Amino acid sequence: MPERHQKNEGINEGINEGLKQNEGINEGINQLLRFIEKNPGKRLPEIKKRLNFPAKTLERWIKKSRNLGEIQFVGSKKTGGYIRNLKKY
Repeated sequence: MPERHQKNEGINEGINEGLKQNEGINEGINQLLRFIEKNPGKRLPEIKKRLNFPAKTLERWIKKSRNLGEIQFVGSKKTGGYIRNLKKY
């Protein structure tokens, strides 16, 4: 039985580490959403400059947030920016 207990501990530790990483990701997305809510109409370069996250990371978070309907891009490709959807559905 001790061997089985050790295996479970290893599995639980792996799950807990994964959850800790998700907490960091979720906090980053929450920072992004708060920024967009307080600064509507900003484009990716400005968001990157102000939040200091890598562009690729921000692009993934923006894509995820757009797919969930939390933000949207308004305006033209050259002059538009992101706004927060406060009314989801």
